[in-house]
Amino acid sequence: MGDVAGEGRTVLFVSHNMDAVRNLCIRALLLRAGNLELLGETNDVVRHFMGFDRTAATMDIYLSSRCIQINKIKIVNSTGQLAESLRWNEEFAIQVYYQVFEELDGLAIGIMLINEDGIPVLHTSSRSALNTPDLSKGKGISRVVIPRHLLSPGVYSVFLNAHTPYEGLCSTYNAISFRVVDTGREVVGKVGTMRWPGVVSPVLEWINTGVAQQT
Repeated sequence: MGDVAGEGRTVLFVSHNMDAVRNLCIRALLLRAGNLELLGETNDVVRHFMGFDRTAATMDIYLSSRCIQINKIKIVNSTGQLAESLRWNEEFAIQVYYQVFEELDGLAIGIMLINEDGIPVLHTSSRSALNTPDLSKGKGISRVVIPRHLLSPGVYSVFLNAHTPYEGLCSTYNAISFRVVDTGREVVGKVGTMRWPGVVSPVLEWINTGVAQQT
């Protein structure tokens, strides 16, 4: 497609693959419900689509399939308070509120965190924990705890879905966006004014052992 565009022809590329959009397009437009929402430089449009230009602690959503409806998503800090900005050195939770109309084998909630470069940082599902039961009929809350010292400072967008092991039932990009903030000298990978690269910043155990000199 790049070769065709290089020949002077206009190419209309339609995709939800943000990496491809960034790599192939210098300008982009965002359509929502058939209407033009934004037209501009590709990075600006992608950031808007992913919600990186607006963060929130709670969001009402309508995500529905034949057996489940997801109504709300919340970001809760380590003290149990709603928060759209989290410290790098504190754990936090993502809570998803739903109603199940029909029980299915393996019915679960899944999330994927995507950073500002469009890179999926992690994916997790309520089926990831071996002892977590399937979603049961009625209203419920699925809660996942993101450990401290994991995500690098920056803004993250949450891709949200409901699924079984056999099919995806419903999903949405940018269910909510939140920010992880630099806590200063505690942040791993910061030396002076330079930050080391990496999509995660975990605190890992290091062991330094002296070696006796041989004579």
